[in-house]
Amino acid sequence: MLPIPEIPEPVTKALHNALEMGYFTTTRNETGRFMATLAAGVHGAVGECETGSGAGAAWLRLGARKRTKVVSYEPDPTVCARAREVLADLDVDIIEGDWDDLLDYGPFGLLSVPIRVARVRDVDEILKAVSVGGLVVIDDMPPSHGFPPRDINGTVDTTRLAWLTHPKVHATEIQLASDMAAIVACRLSPRG
Repeated sequence: MLPIPEIPEPVTKALHNALEMGYFTTTRNETGRFMATLAAGVHGAVGECETGSGAGAAWLRLGARKRTKVVSYEPDPTVCARAREVLADLDVDIIEGDWDDLLDYGPFGLLSVPIRVARVRDVDEILKAVSVGGLVVIDDMPPSHGFPPRDINGTVDTTRLAWLTHPKVHATEIQLASDMAAIVACRLSPRG
């Protein structure tokens, strides 16, 4: 039997922060390890939408190369302050702001976007924040089996469909756990 990998201390601090703030959901370890793995191979800055407890930003920082800039935005001032406190020992820029503020730090080699943000932003708008060859990861959603992708109510999920069929990306949905999936999209060069 294989041992369960340890959870790094900064992630543990962020997870405790989530509990203290009453979050029912935060970046799970399956997603965190996946994001850290992607961050390890990225050239360029790493961005995250909605810092929350700081768990996602911690995973990204732990995976990214030492000189890679990691930036996360959080619109809620109180949540932002708590995340800055929790991640004070890590080299992560937690900015109090929104999508437009995050764009000032791009373009990104890797951008983490929760599905709720992807649902209110057009694919092309998100792609403007990512360098050619860069990755967008859309997470915080249950898996969808078959095509076209469907939401939990059985309705065609137009956000997933837009990403999976967009001509400016190669994209796929991957299952990270029995109840969790992510879309990984690579921005293509305009020349193909």
